Amino acid sequence: MWNYEKRLQYPVNITKPNAKLAQVIISQYGGPDGEMGASMRYLSQRFSAPNRICMGILNDIGVSFTDCSSYDRSTSTTPPLLRTAAYCRVSTTTDEQMNSLRSQQLYFEEYISHHKNWKLEQIYFDEGISGTQIKNRRGFHQLLQSACEGKFDLILTKEVSRFARNTVDTLFYTRQLKSMGIGVIFTLDQIDTRASDGELRLTLMAGIAQEESRKTSQRVKWGQRRSMERGVVFGRDLLGYTVTRGKLQVQPDEAAIVRKIFQKYTLEHKSTCTIARELFLEHLPSKKGAPWSSTMLLKVLRNEKYVGDLCQKKTFTPDYLTHQKKYNHGEEGFVYLRNHHTPLISRRLWEDTQAELSRRSRKRSSSFTPLPVLQNPLPEDPASISELYVLEENR
Repeated sequence: MWNYEKRLQYPVNITKPNAKLAQVIISQYGGPDGEMGASMRYLSQRFSAPNRICMGILNDIGVSFTDCSSYDRSTSTTPPLLRTAAYCRVSTTTDEQMNSLRSQQLYFEEYISHHKNWKLEQIYFDEGISGTQIKNRRGFHQLLQSACEGKFDLILTKEVSRFARNTVDTLFYTRQLKSMGIGVIFTLDQIDTRASDGELRLTLMAGIAQEESRKTSQRVKWGQRRSMERGVVFGRDLLGYTVTRGKLQVQPDEAAIVRKIFQKYTLEHKSTCTIARELFLEHLPSKKGAPWSSTMLLKVLRNEKYVGDLCQKKTFTPDYLTHQKKYNHGEEGFVYLRNHHTPLISRRLWEDTQAELSRRSRKRSSSFTPLPVLQNPLPEDPASISELYVLEENR
């Protein structure tokens, strides 16, 4: 019987230097002058194949054995260390989840220490990131980059759901890693992608993880809608209000700016361009400190929160895998609560403003003509530019 613990010394040359797997093997086991020493048993485990199949794979990818008679079976060495990496992820940044992340890191350190031929290279992690998509997971991308650089031979993760909750992503990346000779072990699910049935079991578990993610998304949506119906505010601060624990709190200094905008537009019949210029000259800042613009002012004038009403579900997320939001054009029902919080303007001023917005919009669309081509150079004063060449709203 062949003694698998003995190592063979094969002089090799690379006939296809661009083959990723060949590069990984040579970078890990290559010695001076292109010689490679590796246990055939270990290589067979890496590729889940008998020795003769493993040798055929090496030949196919460009690792050709130029002298198979020069090996020395009398040389006995210990099996090579299996360089191991670990990956863990938590979905939120709460204290409980962060403690879970640290627990996962300690778990892998202890798990690897129980395997004498394993060496921990690095633990990669992502915090506060969903598992349904890959693009925002920096730790995962670092893991893949290190794999391409041949920095480890095996990846450990606790569950398929920690690796990814998207079946397509799970299979794609595990196959990509396997093509580089890197296996993935899911310790709690007892799945090893190096095994012959590894991909079948992985497909089943990945489908279960994705379905659980879909159900979680539905539960979250249902809970958010019930909270909206009770008056809980979902969203960020806006001019005149701050959102604190789901409630709108009035900011007096900003509230005065909001009232001035409505009065200038509706009562003084000024255009949004004129109002923006006057606010700038009066040194009145916007919410985020950005320069005032017509678009910004129109959003203020159309925001129902300033009259004390609350309209939510203006955007929605149609796909729980991509998490991309879209404007709600009737695909889902709105949640509208009248007299929900302290208003900044009266109901009559609000209604007059909406009527004025509609009137100017109709008049502008019916009387709009293209701007003439300017023959003279533009003046250097920005105020003069806006007065001479910008088509302002009809007063």
